[in-house]
Amino acid sequence: MLPHERLSVQRLHEILTFGIHKEVENAATDPVEKVSARLLQAMALGTGLWAHSALAHDVDEEKLARKFVQAPPPAQVPEGPVVLQPRAAQQMQAALYLSNWEAQYDAWWQSIMSSDKVPYGEQLACLERVHQRCVWAHRRERGGCPCVKPHKHKSEACRKLSAEEPLRDLCHGLPGSGKSHLIMWLCSYFQTVWGWTHGVQYVCLAPMNTMAGAIGGYTVHAWGEVPFEKEGAMRSSTLKAAEDVSTLYLKCENLRFVFIDEIENLGAETMAVLDVHTTKAVGKGSGKERAEAGRAFRVRPFGGLNLVMFGDWWQLPPVRQKSLCANPFAQHSHQVQKMLAMFWSKDANSVQRLLELTVNKRSGADVWFSSVIDECRDGALSWDNYDFLHGFPTHRVLDAQATGTRMRERALSKAYGHNVASDATKRTALGPRARHGV
Repeated sequence: MLPHERLSVQRLHEILTFGIHKEVENAATDPVEKVSARLLQAMALGTGLWAHSALAHDVDEEKLARKFVQAPPPAQVPEGPVVLQPRAAQQMQAALYLSNWEAQYDAWWQSIMSSDKVPYGEQLACLERVHQRCVWAHRRERGGCPCVKPHKHKSEACRKLSAEEPLRDLCHGLPGSGKSHLIMWLCSYFQTVWGWTHGVQYVCLAPMNTMAGAIGGYTVHAWGEVPFEKEGAMRSSTLKAAEDVSTLYLKCENLRFVFIDEIENLGAETMAVLDVHTTKAVGKGSGKERAEAGRAFRVRPFGGLNLVMFGDWWQLPPVRQKSLCANPFAQHSHQVQKMLAMFWSKDANSVQRLLELTVNKRSGADVWFSSVIDECRDGALSWDNYDFLHGFPTHRVLDAQATGTRMRERALSKAYGHNVASDATKRTALGPRARHGV
């Protein structure tokens, strides 16, 4: 039998029958009909299914025939020209923003302003920015336009609002400046004002379990189904709610806001995988694409979701991955370079705004301790604090008062019997180790 030879139906049936009933060992030695054992098994299975009767599976052949033979009912054709009525925005998608949010917002605002911990100015700016974004999305959802009165996008201001980018903000602050508490206020805002649920309309993420537990959220690897290395093999937390349906698609179905805490500890490689997974899972109706942009900037980062990151670049970097504040001019992979470009470049996919938290709420009441923390952070530790931390005699002592703490000068010559000015001169010239004989 040649490859180009035309076969009749009878000849094809003979070849199939011969191949099925012939032993595998004999077929392997036949130079004409040389077939594999796997092909023989497949052919035997196929002929067995052809010869199998449908009655063995209790199939109602008459009902099956009526299902395919019976003609469908005739369609009713309306008289006159057909007029297509446009569907309202509320009928096309489920409403994510409540219509009566003003009363809930006033109640939430009064609750946080009357609590023990009141947000200061820089925290209020972040809360207000998120609130304005939600109000904008609420107006667009209800009327198809972010303006108060729906119209046909005739004004330039309306077209600008329609093409407005989602939030991509970085909330940066020193330790103890209230970043985690700001996330708690945002969660209470979503729950009280809009009736949202964590993990459905918004989600809080962090690189590690302890960080995620502190804000009541998930790890980036678990929620984003990011593969990780364990025992020398790559593992993934990918789950499927049904056949061929990833749970990440269900997570992003109504998702609008993503908060990532401790961003300085999140590697660029992990963030790149999270970006790819969320972009793939988010639907096109959520502002995923830019209509008039070129190919390079058509798809928005993270599928057009609102992204707010919290962290401090001066803390510990990620382990075995590139930091997001690494040198962008060094040689990196394409995925890492794309994530670094969000923070180091200025284009359509870049971080839009930096919110700096500068008030130390954790230890701000202790003036001396706060000054030590600030000096260590700035790399400008004073000689007095250096001597105190190492157990050496200091030029200043802490004088506790009923009204608080303050620093006052005290001559060490009265306590130690030597010249303080001479010691200061030697300390500047010789350094701390030479001076103390360390």
